[in-house]
Amino acid sequence: MEHAKTGHSVTDHARTDDIETGYSEADHLKEDHPELVGSMPYVKDTALPASAFDGDWDIAIATPIGNMQVMLSISSVDGQIQGQATQANETVPFLNPVLKDGKLIWSLRVTKPMRLNLKFEVAVETDRMTGVAKAGMLPASKLTGTRRS
Repeated sequence: MEHAKTGHSVTDHARTDDIETGYSEADHLKEDHPELVGSMPYVKDTALPASAFDGDWDIAIATPIGNMQVMLSISSVDGQIQGQATQANETVPFLNPVLKDGKLIWSLRVTKPMRLNLKFEVAVETDRMTGVAKAGMLPASKLTGTRRS
């Protein structure tokens, strides 16, 4: 099969030139199955601006040893996100916060209740946060929260 835009040979399962051309899977579907074009739903880009995460958040992490209550303070300046997490008497800064596909991803190095490197991935919808926190090889723990301010 030849690719309609580039003329390169491709198979139905290996679309190797997509990265170079920006040709999406939806484009392939439209090309391969023109009868579906009118029935395909419009999918809005749901990427959020960094400022959607700004504020103070009360979150609960459902760990194997019980719920942990944590307060997050998140701010963004010119699209750059920074934050810190406070739990009990420990406050630690976000490490390498990144906004990817509408989700905020970052790491923390905590010492309480034990020394751990945690990885977080969260999404927000208005004033509600959902996501996961993961410590090394342990299973991911669900995270939920609400914005205080």
